[in-house]
Amino acid sequence: MRLLELSLVGVSSFVLSDIYLEDFYLRIGSSTLGAFYAYFGMGTVPLIIYLFIWWRRHKHQEEDKFIHFLRIAFGYLWVLDAFLQMQPGMNEYFASTILSPNVSTGGITGYVSTFALSLWNMHPVVFDVVASLVQLYIGGVLLTQNRGRVYSLTQILTILWGLSIWILGEGFGGVFGSGETILTGFPGSALIYVYASIILLLSSENHHGMIYKSSSLFGAVIFIPALIVQLMLSFSHFWNMSSVYMPMPSPYGMLNFANEFQYYFTHSPVWPDIVALFLILASTAGWVSGKSYGYIFSGVLASFSWIVFQGLGILGILSTDPNTGLPLMIISIFFYLWTKKSFASRNGLKKHAFLASDENHT
Repeated sequence: MRLLELSLVGVSSFVLSDIYLEDFYLRIGSSTLGAFYAYFGMGTVPLIIYLFIWWRRHKHQEEDKFIHFLRIAFGYLWVLDAFLQMQPGMNEYFASTILSPNVSTGGITGYVSTFALSLWNMHPVVFDVVASLVQLYIGGVLLTQNRGRVYSLTQILTILWGLSIWILGEGFGGVFGSGETILTGFPGSALIYVYASIILLLSSENHHGMIYKSSSLFGAVIFIPALIVQLMLSFSHFWNMSSVYMPMPSPYGMLNFANEFQYYFTHSPVWPDIVALFLILASTAGWVSGKSYGYIFSGVLASFSWIVFQGLGILGILSTDPNTGLPLMIISIFFYLWTKKSFASRNGLKKHAFLASDENHT
């Protein structure tokens, strides 16, 4: 079995390294891009088989069921992101559709985005391959491991990788821009991926108390700026959100209802702003104070945003991730379940202590 695993890794390494031995962009050209993805597929399939074998050997490791839910959910998200990064034309149009719009923002976002654009254009195919492989590796590890040195190092890699995406790819998630709102993706999905990895890293090191404490900080970092941005948008457009109206792609008409509701929601006066502000304010208060109602409201906010304003994130041209809504919804579900479990555990301990005390008195 060990020989088989080494052979699988060796085949993958040999095939994938061929991409870097020559200038692949000149070698196959844009007209024969299928050959590039054929190489990529032949290189990644053995790795997937190896990860499956590893998982079969270690699947009986004990793990908290809610941590398991979070790990598997984000594992699949990273694999999805890897496949989205493999889309034909991504290496050719990623710069113009994803990076270039951030350049016009100006300030630190414009400066960083200009650097990212120049870096990507040096060798778009190589960077496309690197991004796909890194994300596929992260997803594979999350789906197959839950502890150990490799797992911990991968979480650290994920945190660094997520921050680089947030800064270079997402332009700080629109924090220094204008017109952004949490409904459309503020402050960037990469921050939520980063926080998920922090939770998983803390869990693997048995720092479960720090997970609960960190939720307040996460809530403050995500929802307080989102509340400020939403207030600025509401006051600047006289309580009308028509400026954020953007119909989402709707293959086979599957999201026509969402686009129609988005138009109605953004072009109605006052009440949509009140609803949005209430959801954000309730999420903020709940997360910062560690109350379960905050996770419920943020889950509702995330679900609504993901379907109505973000079009499921993956249906747009050259989408690279499901946007902010889906990962925020997963994090909200996790903390709601985690809080309920902790509350039940505390009540169980109190009841046990009370019964023990009562027995001593009798």
